[in-house]
Amino acid sequence: MLVRSRVTRLSILVALLLIVSACTPAPSGGGTPSSSTAASAAPKSGGTLTVGTSQDVLTLDLPNYRSTQDLLIGGLIFDTLVTYDNGKIGPGLAQTWKQTDDQTYQFTLRQGVKFQDGTPVNAAAVKAHFERAMKALKGQRFYGDIDTITTSGDYDLTFHLKRTFTPFLTNLAFGVGGIQSPASIDKYGQDILHKPVGTGPFKLTSWVQGDKIVLDRNPDYWGPKPYLDQIVIKYVVDESTRMAGLESGELDVIQNAPPSRASDIKSSKDMQLITKPYAQSFWLGFTATNQYLKDARVRQAIAMVVDAKSLVSNITEGIARTATGFVPPELEEATVKPISGDATKAKQLLADAGYPDGFSIDLWTPNGTYLKDKEIAQAVQERLKSIGVTANIKVLDYSAYVDGLSRHEAGLFVLGWAHTPSPDSFFRGVFYSKSASNWSAYKNPDVDKLIDQAVGQSSYEAAVKIWQQIDQNLVSDAAGAPIYWSNLVYAGRNRGHE
Repeated sequence: MLVRSRVTRLSILVALLLIVSACTPAPSGGGTPSSSTAASAAPKSGGTLTVGTSQDVLTLDLPNYRSTQDLLIGGLIFDTLVTYDNGKIGPGLAQTWKQTDDQTYQFTLRQGVKFQDGTPVNAAAVKAHFERAMKALKGQRFYGDIDTITTSGDYDLTFHLKRTFTPFLTNLAFGVGGIQSPASIDKYGQDILHKPVGTGPFKLTSWVQGDKIVLDRNPDYWGPKPYLDQIVIKYVVDESTRMAGLESGELDVIQNAPPSRASDIKSSKDMQLITKPYAQSFWLGFTATNQYLKDARVRQAIAMVVDAKSLVSNITEGIARTATGFVPPELEEATVKPISGDATKAKQLLADAGYPDGFSIDLWTPNGTYLKDKEIAQAVQERLKSIGVTANIKVLDYSAYVDGLSRHEAGLFVLGWAHTPSPDSFFRGVFYSKSASNWSAYKNPDVDKLIDQAVGQSSYEAAVKIWQQIDQNLVSDAAGAPIYWSNLVYAGRNRGHE
């Protein structure tokens, strides 16, 4: 049975919604934290929530996003045409929609909605956004199959696709589809990455890169008004420093709470731990153009000794979930069988590939961007010694890390990737040979063919079967070595919104 991910507003906005519900009781119908007990008083409107995060924002021009954090913060500023929740498409800026044939989608917009610069949200504005997004570096992966967009009056528009594209509606619910004011693009030009103007519940007040972002409540928001007056997101890379900030009261909530402190947080009357399955994969990546890793036998040998189950148990202390494939069970039923073998078999594969004495290779990692990323890289380094492979760890700032990966400069690397509701965007983005985000430089004509074949299916269920096959092919060919599927892990103070 297929279990699809739960997506509110945007697919990864769940994280901040959980933060808010952890610091004040949930309103009627709202969610509750997974541990500890929320306060019993009614929610209070107003106040500032200060969040300590392990990853900085790189751009708020979402069709050219560079990290999950860009989409998370952008999700508070922008709205999408439709939303995706519990496997169902729901209204966003579009009030109604219908699919008239395999390649045509019609939308009717909400009336009276304005961008944060006061300009109206109308069919022309939405058309302008997607005509830009479909050509953008990341946006083309989601909307590149749009042929033309036509409008009829101020509130009706029609998307005409080049071909049948099954994930089209779910892709519209993803953050890249957060609609930016066309007037702001004309005004700010290339500086739009620092000047986001959407229709969401919060608007950008200030941004000091490498330090903090301040968002204020949008008083003209068309939807339910947020309780908070302001959200401050502080970039604090060290997990011990984040935890100290939470304990001192400097921070209300922290991302990636230290697993070693989980029991302390759970037993505290002042704090609570918030965990929830999150559709993000974390794996050991292989740059396929590397002199050693271009041979599948070498990649398979390394994958055999990674031992994801042990890494999850010992390094993340069970906070994450052991991955068997790349796609988490929130999106499709887990059917992938991992590569099996031990150090003896791995050594034989290396010998067959011409490396009986092993070799030396760089292993890149950020520090604190993903749960225990550096520590997992260090554990992998130790495991590779058992087959004669010397991994030289290189810890980089995330921005430099992403830039280097995009140029295929790493050998081995650890990487996390947040999924959209459809597996297509992951496979097409990460392993499709023509993708700008194919940082492993992986090329497999059979995989490319299956990726294109899946989206042309007449039903989502038929596409899922092909996506499962793609996942198995990637694991068997050791395009990467899956390690864990994420859980959202936040710790918050029980203080409400003063």
